[in-house]
Amino acid sequence: MRKWLCPESYANKRLPIRLLGVSVPYTKKRCEVIRTLDPFFFQGTDPAKNVFMFFSFLKVPPQASAGEKVTCQVLTSWPFDEKFMGIGKPIETPAGSVERVRLMKEISSGWIEPFRSIVHDIPREEVEAKEIRLEDWPPEVGSWDNRHGRVTLVGDAAHAMTMCKYTNFELRGGHKD
Repeated sequence: MRKWLCPESYANKRLPIRLLGVSVPYTKKRCEVIRTLDPFFFQGTDPAKNVFMFFSFLKVPPQASAGEKVTCQVLTSWPFDEKFMGIGKPIETPAGSVERVRLMKEISSGWIEPFRSIVHDIPREEVEAKEIRLEDWPPEVGSWDNRHGRVTLVGDAAHAMTMCKYTNFELRGGHKD
């Protein structure tokens, strides 16, 4: 539909952010402290590094024993910017899964508990860290032909968006209102 309405500007644009995600098995006992934060999911930012984290429970067996595995999702993102981590050039997503998990741990090294250990407990060799390519389509005013008022796009059809950086937690300092 976008290509039909906006033949010159329909393509998504890659955002200057890189994001890695893993599905990781933690024991039910390991997840107890995490569930006190939220029984489903949470997200947070590290304002010092401009880093984002997302955590969710993907599969929680209802009557699991303390040692039984719970499948969790952990995501981290960082700005694709030469100022990030002070190395003078943007940090691109590493090619291999072990290197990707290593980067996630490096990014989260200064976080408070339990956020730091959620990332640092990811077993490097046992999970596949995937890159999630963040793209957006900001519609340009006047860029589409609405076919004389017969076609209207609303919501995500008109503006496909990534997840936002809103947070209830600050990864370096506790709860934010």
